[in-house]
Amino acid sequence: LTAAAGDFSVSIPFTTKADLKAGACLRVRGVCVPWLDDKGRVGGVFVYTPSLKQIDVAEPPPDDPFRVQEESIGNLQNYRTETLEQTRVLVRGTVLHHVPGRYLVVENPTGVVRALSRGEENLTPGEEVELVGVPGRQGTRPVLRAALYRVVGEGPPPVPMPLTPDETVNPALENRLVSLGGTIVEASFRPEGVRFRRRAQGCWSGAKR
Repeated sequence: LTAAAGDFSVSIPFTTKADLKAGACLRVRGVCVPWLDDKGRVGGVFVYTPSLKQIDVAEPPPDDPFRVQEESIGNLQNYRTETLEQTRVLVRGTVLHHVPGRYLVVENPTGVVRALSRGEENLTPGEEVELVGVPGRQGTRPVLRAALYRVVGEGPPPVPMPLTPDETVNPALENRLVSLGGTIVEASFRPEGVRFRRRAQGCWSGAKR
């Protein structure tokens, strides 16, 4: 399941046959158990429930998931994870980056947002999309969780903002499309992608692809 504060798993007895559909909003009663990552930090939670009798369908899956209230990207930061209400919203924008099965980054004149999505249909930067998801947080940044998307138009590839070697750290550039030059001096290959360090006019910086 996903909620505004993050994803979590619900465990029920293996003999139980659940007729639950993706997109439904559930209310679950059970025992919450956190799990720890390899550094001893809380990485998430499991909810153990004895039977389907402890799971209520608060809201069935919508016939058309894209028929929800439209919201501006700039207003997503005003949503708070403390609320128990699961709100789905729709935003429109231009694709900046997409990792199928994981997330996509979309921009419009009001801001930029990262949408966590399991969608496998590959998107191309510049395509215009509609996104529907649950407003939430990932660290301090607003995100859309359990996002669905569909292409509604095509446009030119987005133009990146050039960065100079002496550019200072600017939080406003998070998720923005930028360009910078330099010589790659180190690269590491990880499950989440490639990381490399580059050197430009005596300055060092890291990047992830």
